[in-house]
Amino acid sequence: MAGVSETAADFTAQTRVLAGRVDSKYQPQILEAGDSFSAMGYALVDADGDPINIENARDLNERVSVAMHRNAYYGWGSFLPLTVPERAPQVRMSTLAGKETTYLEGMRVENTALISSAFDYWRIYECGIAVSVESFRDNWSREGQPPPPKHLTPLWTLVAIHSLLAYTVIWYGRRGIVDKHTFDAEKAAKDYATSMFQTRKGDDGVLSVEVRKDNGTVVFSHAEN
Repeated sequence: MAGVSETAADFTAQTRVLAGRVDSKYQPQILEAGDSFSAMGYALVDADGDPINIENARDLNERVSVAMHRNAYYGWGSFLPLTVPERAPQVRMSTLAGKETTYLEGMRVENTALISSAFDYWRIYECGIAVSVESFRDNWSREGQPPPPKHLTPLWTLVAIHSLLAYTVIWYGRRGIVDKHTFDAEKAAKDYATSMFQTRKGDDGVLSVEVRKDNGTVVFSHAEN
């Protein structure tokens, strides 16, 4: 997805700027953070699978922040809007997939006032795409502490599973997409599509089904007239 790639590339560039502004002892880990991170994109779509334009990204950001604080908060959270002027969300313009678009961005990494164990950056595009980038907290070690483990801890194992192993079953009828379901494993998605096809065909007029990976690759398809 172009939005994910662009946001991730900007995140890396921001860490390079920050590294040039801090004490030399922090530079190696900040540079590593710019190369070792997760980048997750979310698309808002309607029942037909078409993108939903976001008319008020600031309002959406506020609502997302409340939900993240309730369900996935550890002193910080994805899509967190700060209130200090130089770190508050800003509206910017960009070219995405050859088209000009507007997006709301979170605090830029070089504007941080704290060298923390992880850095993050997010964007919410008006075209219905939201992207969150965060460096691996497990890679960071503070002075006097042992080096980080050479493996993913449980936190980032879950992040990796979420971002890499998502498969979507998409049901199609005569007028387009009828329904979608997401699974963590390819086999589970394929088994569900196969076992439920006749039922969905009879109940909902389904004509075909696909299983797609997060990157859009079709790994299974079946159709009947």
